[in-house]
Amino acid sequence: MLLALLACAGTVLPNLASSIGPSSSAEAKINTAPLRLRADRGTRPGTPLYARASSTVNEVITRDVARFRAAARRELPAIQAQFPEAFYELSLVPETTFDHPNLVSVRLSRYAYTAGAHGSARFQSMTFGMVDGKARVIALGNLFQPGFDYRAELSLHLARKLSETGRASSLDEGNMSAEAALAAAQWNVGKDGLEFAFGNYDVNSYAEGTIVVTVPYRDLAGLNPASILRVALR
Repeated sequence: MLLALLACAGTVLPNLASSIGPSSSAEAKINTAPLRLRADRGTRPGTPLYARASSTVNEVITRDVARFRAAARRELPAIQAQFPEAFYELSLVPETTFDHPNLVSVRLSRYAYTAGAHGSARFQSMTFGMVDGKARVIALGNLFQPGFDYRAELSLHLARKLSETGRASSLDEGNMSAEAALAAAQWNVGKDGLEFAFGNYDVNSYAEGTIVVTVPYRDLAGLNPASILRVALR
């Protein structure tokens, strides 16, 4: 059973990072960890923003675990008939990249292994903010001036940042456009800028690994200082 995945600072919950033991040979190994929100200066328990963020992240994790376990029960018996030591494993670890009473951004790191040559690492990002007194999901476009072509601006900055890593071969070799790289990214609000995360194969080969780059706020001319992002631009 998936245990509670939400905690605030100062509250002790069980550490779920270790595997939940399989109930049968065809059961997946599931690793999860709690989402931790700061109770001191950040998103507070009992507030609409806390409720929206925690419930959404919990639902995403619960659905993913259910799908993965179902796939393991469906697929593993045939694989283990040939390779008895084969197994499926899923790890889901959420972290907050920005935590404020009016804005919280969460990146969920996902690693899945399905009895192949190697596993796959990916990210899923979610940002929530208080807008007109209600807790809402924040879209990337909500952070920019109305009518501003934020995709064009971000694509240019993102292409440069990715090239600086030396690990974005699909982009560097001309097999992917800057616009496609932006579309493949999972974005988050960070302390110093917008963060963009890329999983295996998003912009490179498996061997080049995952990438997280930050585009500083100071480099983005189209940001809307009156938007929910104002709490990060102070």
